[in-house]
Amino acid sequence: MTKHDISLKFVPENFNTFREKLQDLTRLSDNVKLSITNDSILMYSILGSSQLVLAMKSYQLDTDDYIDLGEVLDTPLDCIILSAKKFVKNIGFVKLDKE
Repeated sequence: MTKHDISLKFVPENFNTFREKLQDLTRLSDNVKLSITNDSILMYSILGSSQLVLAMKSYQLDTDDYIDLGEVLDTPLDCIILSAKKFVKNIGFVKLDKE
């Protein structure tokens, strides 16, 4: 396994929409999973256990609308946000410079 530094730059005009979608997913579960590719962002939340899924909610977004990758990803970037409610609350304080 190799280590790569990745820099993600969010599109300022759509950052609040991205945050609202994350917040909506936290209503189902406090853990949110993201899979980011060059073309799309899949974000989802599952209510249940490892053997039983009671509910699932997901969003599929165009990567270019929300994130400026600056480089081509050779593999999907998979992230798990634990304590997503706290994470969403904290990113609510982020101020983005509109270009």
